[in-house]
Amino acid sequence: MDGADVVVLTLGSADVAHPDVSSTAIGHVIAAMRVHALARVVSVTGSAARLDREIGSEHPWLVWRRSMLMRHMADLILDGEEHMRRLVSSGLDWTVLRAPIMTAEPQGIARLSAAPPPPDTTVRHDAVAAALVHELVGREWIGHTPFACRP
Repeated sequence: MDGADVVVLTLGSADVAHPDVSSTAIGHVIAAMRVHALARVVSVTGSAARLDREIGSEHPWLVWRRSMLMRHMADLILDGEEHMRRLVSSGLDWTVLRAPIMTAEPQGIARLSAAPPPPDTTVRHDAVAAALVHELVGREWIGHTPFACRP
């Protein structure tokens, strides 16, 4: 991290033996950032992950998406939630982009929104990457977990 201004974390735990890849990695990243006096981190998790403060007041689309995906990938969603929990308590200038299923379908830069996209939404990989790069220099979403939506 020597010479870095911002840390980007895009790890995920889909199809791995240890389902806590993202939350474990962010713990190590937070510790290393403190050693190197870095404050800004931008990361990505799935759009079915929710913040603790959202429990009981989730947007209906988030409730639907989470209930459907928990049947098939609960470990992945719970890992994303722990990842966000660790960032919330870190004291860092963090942003977590919550992305729906990503595809190769042509699109522009993903639009970031406080509200989740409709349950059947997909977003192109490079649209999420472009939104992530845009957020590296932006300060609009610090301390928030916006959803990546279609442009």
